Amino acid sequence: MRVAKGNPLPEPPGHIATLIRTLERSGFRTVYRDEVAQGLGDFMQVFERPPVRVRVVRDRGQWRAELTADGWPRDPRWGEPWVRLPLAEDS
Repeated sequence: MRVAKGNPLPEPPGHIATLIRTLERSGFRTVYRDEVAQGLGDFMQVFERPPVRVRVVRDRGQWRAELTADGWPRDPRWGEPWVRLPLAEDS
C-alpha cells in the first residue's frame, strides 16, 4: 500500500465509514491512502479487488465514491474512466 504522508486522515462520517468497512469485508484491499492534503480536511483512500477500483474521496466538504474497472474505455484527456457517485455533503 502506498501512503502519502502528512496530517492524520479525518474520521469519515458513519455511513462513509460503513462503506469503507463493507469494501474491506468484501475483499477490497487499500492500495493507496492520501494523508498529504489532510490539513484541508480532504480524504482519499483507494481500494482494489481486480478488476475493480473504488476511491472514497472528500474534497471541499463533498464526499463521493469513484469507480473504475479494467477494460473500461479510457478517455485520452483524463486517463482512467472514473464514474463519480456523490455520497454526502458536510453540514
